Amino acid sequence: MVEYQGKVFIGERLEYDFIKKEGTVFLGRGAIHPWYVGGDSIDLCADGSYRIHDAYVTTSPNLSTEWEIRSSLVRIDENAHMHASNVQFRFVNLPLFWIPTYRANLKTMWRMPIRYHARWSGKLGPRVGLSYQLYNSEEWQTFFLLDYSFVRGLGGGIETDYHEKNGCRSFVTRSYL
Repeated sequence: MVEYQGKVFIGERLEYDFIKKEGTVFLGRGAIHPWYVGGDSIDLCADGSYRIHDAYVTTSPNLSTEWEIRSSLVRIDENAHMHASNVQFRFVNLPLFWIPTYRANLKTMWRMPIRYHARWSGKLGPRVGLSYQLYNSEEWQTFFLLDYSFVRGLGGGIETDYHEKNGCRSFVTRSYL
C-alpha cells in the first residue's frame, strides 16, 4: 500500500524513483470516491496524475464486479478528470458496447454511466432498456438510449440535457428511432 499525493493505492509490487518522484504499482487498485480504479500497472506521475494500463473503472469495491468500464489505457489527472481510450462497457463480464474514447470527471460523476430499466408503457406494453452517459459536465449531459418494446421491437436514440449554472435556462432534446 502506498499513499501518493493524497491518493492511496494498493498492489502486489511498487517500483519508485525518489529522484524523479515517479513510480509504478503493479496489479494495482485505487479509489476516487465513489469510483474504484485498477489494472495491470498504475504509473504514478510527478505532477499528481496517473496512467492505468489494461484498466477498469467501477463503483463496486469488490474485485469481482457486476459492471465495469474496461480500457487499454486510462489517464487520470490531478483533478480526477479521466480520459480512456479503446473503451468497453461490460455488464456481468459481457461486453455491451465499445467506443474509441471516453472522458469524465470522476469527482462530479456520482452515478454509474450505464443505467437500465424495465417499464410498462400503456399501449407499448412491457419495455426493457438501458441508457449510457456519453458526456457529462457541469452544464451538459448526453445519453445514448437503447430499449426493447415487446410490441414495437428495438429502439434507440440520443438525449441531451443542458442546464445553465444559474438555473435561468435549460434545454432538453431526444432524438429517438
